[in-house]
Amino acid sequence: MNTLPPLELQPSTTAGLLNVLHDGNNNLRPQSERLPIIGSVLGQLSLNVACLLEFPDDEQSVYEMAEQLNMQDYHFVKNGNRHSSGILVAGNNVEFEEITIDKEENRTAIIAHQSGGTAVAAVHASHYLTGGAMRERQMQELLNRTGDLERLMLLGDFNALPWQRPRQMLMEHGLMPAFEKFPKTFPATAAKGDLGTSKYSKYTRPLIQKYFEIFGPIALDGSYVRGADSIEEAELISARIEQDGTPDFVSDHHGHRVKAKWLNKQPLII
Repeated sequence: MNTLPPLELQPSTTAGLLNVLHDGNNNLRPQSERLPIIGSVLGQLSLNVACLLEFPDDEQSVYEMAEQLNMQDYHFVKNGNRHSSGILVAGNNVEFEEITIDKEENRTAIIAHQSGGTAVAAVHASHYLTGGAMRERQMQELLNRTGDLERLMLLGDFNALPWQRPRQMLMEHGLMPAFEKFPKTFPATAAKGDLGTSKYSKYTRPLIQKYFEIFGPIALDGSYVRGADSIEEAELISARIEQDGTPDFVSDHHGHRVKAKWLNKQPLII
């Protein structure tokens, strides 16, 4: 297991986000086959915190991923109808808080924090075909509960584009984008917009597929930071890998890796 250096030597937080995708969508292999590869990809990124979305809802899978990433603690919650969201952390004495952002949609955000330090939150908003008003309500509830956190990293699949209202609300509350240009994260699997076997209906799927054929992937996932002195690193975690010389994907979302630096402040950090 990792052992973090003393707090006074720990002036930064490196967090990663990956929507690892539940089974049954976009021509990916079963999630159980992809999890070891996902762990290998994330294990090379020197993360203090890993935010995982659409993870399997069973303790053994969570434990095995934490072991693979050398994380000392974790917390997962049911999110939506088929999967979980969660945070794995390398630090000790971390407290986890669940924030219900939508009871009807069964949507819950998670915050990991240590006393006097930085908080890291993972959120997965409702699907982008459900309407923006619902996601606005979800973001408002999240902001209501996190407004007193001076140092916050928020990573998630917002199911909204950067200029749409749910994500503009974050910036109005001091959460600034970690990337200068928003990375296009979904669908990672669509070289020419091929969504394969999709969860979308036969009526909406052709329209969505045509959009991706013309415009390519879109920036549904985001990383936001409040209270940092600087963003030292911000990079895309590619979902595309090579398996015996053949292209493969660990998810239909690319991920994020962000390293934020916190100077001249009470040391934390997860």
